[in-house]
Amino acid sequence: MIKKIEKTLEFINVLLIAGLIVVISLQIFSRMMNESLIWTEELSRFVLVYITFLGASLAFYKGENLRITMIIDKFSPKIKKLNDIVMFFLSTAIVICLIYFSVLFTIEVWQTPSTALQWNKGLIMIVLPVGFSLILIKLLKEFKNLLPRG
Repeated sequence: MIKKIEKTLEFINVLLIAGLIVVISLQIFSRMMNESLIWTEELSRFVLVYITFLGASLAFYKGENLRITMIIDKFSPKIKKLNDIVMFFLSTAIVICLIYFSVLFTIEVWQTPSTALQWNKGLIMIVLPVGFSLILIKLLKEFKNLLPRG
């Protein structure tokens, strides 16, 4: 399941980046013709939000999230394991808080239309709880690696 999610995230991010390139190119060409398309700026901003949060999930799935292990690497395997367990619980707590507050935010903006496109901002911002939930799924899947083998 994890590999399937990772592949899907890769595919979606490639599509989003290609779409962003098209929209920004359209915006550039329209300005060169002295005709500004207002909706292209808003759409590119929305696509960038999706790229950011789905891309962060993808980075987490690929193990490319930011970690500074310079000090931890010097500790014994037992201390490293303890650190991993503590970091798991801290990360899980933070991600659960982020999911909670992003759901509240999404509900708050649900009926608000965007300026140029008049799209439901809730449908745009729903990527926040989705992205954080994908990270939580990966965290919980990795928890079994922290348990002692018996």
